[in-house]
This record gives sequence, structure tokens and C-alpha cells, in this order.
Amino acid sequence: MSPFSHLFTRFRISACVLALTVPAAIAGPVPTNKPTAYPAWWFERDVIPRLPASANNPTPVWPTDYPPADDYAVANIGQLKHIATKAAAELDAKLPPPGAGTTVRTWVNAWQAAPALGVTRDDYTAVNLGQVKAVAKPFYDRLAELGYTGQPLLPSQIYPWTGVGPDDYALANIGQMKYVFRFSVVGVDLDAYKADADGDGIPYGWEVEHGLNPSDPADASAIVNGLTNRELFQQSLAAGGDPLQANSVGLLIYTPY
Repeated sequence: MSPFSHLFTRFRISACVLALTVPAAIAGPVPTNKPTAYPAWWFERDVIPRLPASANNPTPVWPTDYPPADDYAVANIGQLKHIATKAAAELDAKLPPPGAGTTVRTWVNAWQAAPALGVTRDDYTAVNLGQVKAVAKPFYDRLAELGYTGQPLLPSQIYPWTGVGPDDYALANIGQMKYVFRFSVVGVDLDAYKADADGDGIPYGWEVEHGLNPSDPADASAIVNGLTNRELFQQSLAAGGDPLQANSVGLLIYTPY
């Protein structure tokens, strides 16, 4: 069975299609009647398209009836980049450094940059399930570091799919892509991330991000480039403030046009 076959039945909620352009106005409040499965950041970051601005609608908001989207339409590369860029901005703004993580940020920066000479980006090319999973994987790797267990994960899952299969070459649809990117950082335990689990003077999150064992106090005394890991952590505090405070990275907004 395809690792994504369950998505056709698990994500049948009527929804707006993914936005491909970004309105200039400030987003309105998150609708109180939004579908439960829709994370708030989809609205806050314009993943859900808003109604156009007008004299009667100076602060564009979303349609109240959520007209049905064609969730079975084939997704394209531009749409995948768009929702991934929005997801990266959400994690960068609300998670401790390094936010969404180095891999994700590198990808987003590459998407923002002009293509190399002679390279043409066809953002309207269809994407397959394997490509959607490959782009989503580093997001869930980062969330797993913080103990995330919220939607769309099932119990004991790290990723919202069941592995690699021949159907990874099948075309992905918009509903499947939305299912994969409907995580919410509300499910992240930041208090545990900031805690010093092994009592070595280095918070759990800093140890995870720097390849240390958060359950082994001995690695705080290991020497790296003439300094102990504990000294490196203290040095990072002096250089840039508390590295476990939420940060915000000014990501440019990607559009496929």
C-alpha cells in the first residue's frame, strides 16, 4: 500500500486552495470558525488566500464559507516551495534557534536566489509524493528534536507517512501536500527544550543542536577547539544573548511568478 494512500480519506475537509500570490495588506484575524485541522499559521501567513482588498474590506480577510478547493488537483513545484517557505517562516519565528534548521533555510535561500545562468525553473511542473516527503522531512526532523507529537502525526510517528514505496513516483495532489504541512508548533514543549536535563549547565536544546548527548553530563567538559562545550555555550550567550529565546528570521516571500 502506498505510504500516502491514507491521505485520500484522511484529508477530505473542504478548503481554500493554496495561495500562489501574497497580498500586500496585513492579514486579518484567524477565523474563529476555521476547520479544526487547519493550523492558525495557514491564515497568519497567507497559505489560505484572502478575499481581495476593497473599500468595504480594507483589511482583507478570508471567505467565511471556505469554498471547496480542488484538493485532488495535482500539486506543482511552485506550490510546494510556497507552503514550505511559509512553514519555514513559522518555525523560524516561533522555535528556538536555529528555527526551522539549517537544511530548510538553505533550501529557502536557494529558492529566493536567481537561478544560475542557463538554468530555467519550471515551477508549474507537477511534483510527486516522494518530492513532497523529501521537502517535508527536515521540518519533521526539526520538530522531532523538540518532541513534537501533534497533528498530523499518528501515535509513535515521526513523519506523517509510513515509509518509502513505489508510489512515491505517483503525482501528489494539493490535499496530500496540505495534510503533510498542517503541523502546528503549539504542540512543541519549549519548557523541556530549555531545561538542563542532565544538570551539566547546558540546556537540552543547545546540546541537541550541537550533537551532544542531553542525558550525559560528561560531554559538557569535552574539549572542542580549545574550549569545553560548556564554555562554548557560555560564549554563545555572551555573543548573542540567550540562544534559546524565540527568534525571527526575515525570510523573503516566495512566489512562483
